[in-house]
Amino acid sequence: MEQLDGIWQKLTKNQKIGLVIGAVVITVVVIIVVAILNIKANVNLKFATKTNIPETELVKVKERLLDVIRTNSSNFDEKATYDGTVREYSENKDGKTTIASFFVDFDKIRQSYTVEVTWPDPNLDSPNIIISCPLADSKFPDTPCLTEVNSSSEIVSYLPYTGTLDSGKEYTVEADYDASILYLKIKIDVCAKSKDATSALESVKEWVSSLNRDANEFTYYLETKNCKNDPQYVQVNHAKTNDANVNENLPYFVPNMYKAYPVVDDNGDVTSIKIELAGCTDYQTDPAEQEIKGYLKSKNIKYPIEIEYCVN
Repeated sequence: MEQLDGIWQKLTKNQKIGLVIGAVVITVVVIIVVAILNIKANVNLKFATKTNIPETELVKVKERLLDVIRTNSSNFDEKATYDGTVREYSENKDGKTTIASFFVDFDKIRQSYTVEVTWPDPNLDSPNIIISCPLADSKFPDTPCLTEVNSSSEIVSYLPYTGTLDSGKEYTVEADYDASILYLKIKIDVCAKSKDATSALESVKEWVSSLNRDANEFTYYLETKNCKNDPQYVQVNHAKTNDANVNENLPYFVPNMYKAYPVVDDNGDVTSIKIELAGCTDYQTDPAEQEIKGYLKSKNIKYPIEIEYCVN
């Protein structure tokens, strides 16, 4: 220490000033480098209307969204800020419990999600924040979508899966979601009513069984080429009724939009047609309702109709 003091005393005034300035510069550079290294990805939400979401819950929402974006982005940037625009925000209060629901669009990465946050959480055994896949009419309906709600099935780790039929036709199986419900989408370039489509379904069920899973546990649907009088989306695992026309054309299922299926009695007779609409607002439900009613009319299905709104 005395040697250092001696060296310091021998320095000129300008040398001392230079050393002090150098030390300050080095300190500033170290602080900046440390700050840069500690920058982490985050989500910024822009609300157009006033909200009552507690700050603690809002922080959790952003953290959950960040995890979902990370899962669904092939080029996720661990140091980026992901700006989301909130739309159609609504709050519903029931006693001491408040539920807020909204859509959030991330323009830069072209992803959309629906968010529901509850405070205080009425059930400690369930999540108070639910992030779901986008509706079909959202800004970015083709968002690659795995969320903490719908990614629990281990079969997702085996997907996408590609198989080849005896006819030589190839098909692909992908995981997709109707809100938080997992279903298996079978993509094949044939008409939905063709033998190859039927064979693809049976082949996929055999593959699922080979994974030691119950094939009847899952919902399947075919995404086929758009043939004349042949719906592109056809749910293919459903109970038979005594009405052959209903069995051929229902259930009719377009993910995140609507599902129509027969309600039957103990004898297998159709008593009504149940329509579940995924949307919650008029601009979502009105066109979906008209579209599915038009489909039923085109197939000459004339049973009484029951409609359930905002099924997600």
